[in-house]
Amino acid sequence: MRCQDLIDKLKQENQDLITQVEEQLRPMDAKQWAWRVKSNGWNALETMEHLNRMFDRAFPKINLTIDKALEEGHSPTETYQVGWIGEVAVQLIDNSEERKNYLKFKTPTSFNPLDQPLEVEKVLGAFLAQLQEYDRMLERSRLVPLGKVRVRFTSGSFVRFRLGDTLRFISAHTSRHVLQIKRLLNHEQFPKSIGA
Repeated sequence: MRCQDLIDKLKQENQDLITQVEEQLRPMDAKQWAWRVKSNGWNALETMEHLNRMFDRAFPKINLTIDKALEEGHSPTETYQVGWIGEVAVQLIDNSEERKNYLKFKTPTSFNPLDQPLEVEKVLGAFLAQLQEYDRMLERSRLVPLGKVRVRFTSGSFVRFRLGDTLRFISAHTSRHVLQIKRLLNHEQFPKSIGA
């Protein structure tokens, strides 16, 4: 796959998510943001906060990796080969409409906002800002080799993901949870307006 094609695809997916959030989620009222199907399941606001926490953890490491590659003089390559670890990770979290048998995971405590006080405007604003940051990160990644540069998420870890796989994972994980929110909106008991 051509590197530029991958980046273009991820940027388009990200822009589509921004549009969906602005058009479908921003207009929701407080009751809709707080509504949940099950008491131990996330509402829309908690789902978005989970993504914010993941972005807060991942984005600095990705930006640091890109900065280091640029400092070391790495040049972009024409093509990108998906790594097998990255492909498995992306496939495991893919919950697109076509795949109904995706895996569910236990969320680490630090990424689980269940029943924590959250403010809609703060969470939503942070989320949209993070998606803009992701877009800038994707643009910067055009300048480095997506298959050679590797991202390490925990210190001391031997597992490092190719930058291209990491960016694909971020996109798939974000899409997974935005789809989760949209499923809440389409639930038969979802409040259609205040007082519904």
